[in-house]
Amino acid sequence: MRDYNESINLRWLGAHVDGVTDDTASISGWRDYVVSLPDKRKAYAPAGIYSYTSGPNWAVKGVHVFGDGKNNTVFKCTTAQRGFNIDASEYGIAVVYDVVLEDFCVEGHADCLHLIYVENVSHMTLRNINTREANSSSGAAFTGLFTVASVLENFTCSINEQSMTNKPYYGIVLGVSPSRNFRSTCNVITNPIIEGVVATGIRLISADFTTVIGGTSEANGLYGITTGNVCRCNTFKGMGFEANGTADILDAGVNTYVENCYTGTSIVFTATSRRPLVNGGLHERIEMQAGCSSAVIDGITINYFNTGSGGIVDNGTGTAFRNVFDYDLNAYIHPKKARSPITVSASPFTYTNSSGGFEYVLIVGGNVTQVLFKRDTDQSNTGVTSGLTLLA
Repeated sequence: MRDYNESINLRWLGAHVDGVTDDTASISGWRDYVVSLPDKRKAYAPAGIYSYTSGPNWAVKGVHVFGDGKNNTVFKCTTAQRGFNIDASEYGIAVVYDVVLEDFCVEGHADCLHLIYVENVSHMTLRNINTREANSSSGAAFTGLFTVASVLENFTCSINEQSMTNKPYYGIVLGVSPSRNFRSTCNVITNPIIEGVVATGIRLISADFTTVIGGTSEANGLYGITTGNVCRCNTFKGMGFEANGTADILDAGVNTYVENCYTGTSIVFTATSRRPLVNGGLHERIEMQAGCSSAVIDGITINYFNTGSGGIVDNGTGTAFRNVFDYDLNAYIHPKKARSPITVSASPFTYTNSSGGFEYVLIVGGNVTQVLFKRDTDQSNTGVTSGLTLLA
């Protein structure tokens, strides 16, 4: 076997590269030879379409698979549920490190569930990878389960860049490993292009400290991004969202940060969302649902896209607003929650501010002889029996 420029060429293993003839044996032999080398040489697939029924498992420390460009080298999986497999659990290995994939496309089929499947892998790099064609009911372009400190750079699954008969249901999915029950942590995704998947562009099921920088998740059937209720400290910076069917971002996690993005549909913080932040950017609608706690909305422009259904809806508790500019009104605003009545029972009646923030209570009518303010062990007579009282 020749070794040219420290890489092993897949064509040397007899691949037909015509997109029709089965190259399964060549691809398996290519993988086995590359990983047998003591220094784990690079595995090079020149431009062309490599058709195969099922691919090998690339969960080997230090392996580097690369092609001639994300639109030029195509791995076309015709049968298996995993198009490109990197699964350390199959070998009983705790974690595999330093796998690199770059400059090729993975194409699946109507029954493919994972175009790229990754489990128990850390310090991985995916660069300039394109994906297309997967199961439209549950398939994903990329699935990372217990993926740690890894980088996805210029990852694409887009109906704008290529036609697709079978659009994946999800774009990028990060979650917990079924073999080890550990979640995905500290991954960085730069410039993802996820456009037109059936449901959700980026789905964080069980993931912490994910940072997504730039790129877009748009024109998806339901959501641009969703975060599950066990997710913590995930950040989205400088992204563009538009034309998503239900919402651009649906957050159910803790300390989710959205920084200098634009969202043409809406951001929704659900009942389990805790301490989310939207800082900067151009937005149409931001909604804090009942149960959402301690959101911070700072330095944003709202009603920017003039859909007629924009604005801020705050049914959460303890929401803080700073520097909110309403594009329709051409003015800074301070969003107000709708007043809710307090039913007064027998005297002495006690009302407690449990919101975690400031609340104003308006006392009107009735026969009030004294209003006593208490905080921790301190208390004092306010000296008023009507009007507005601040509970802080």
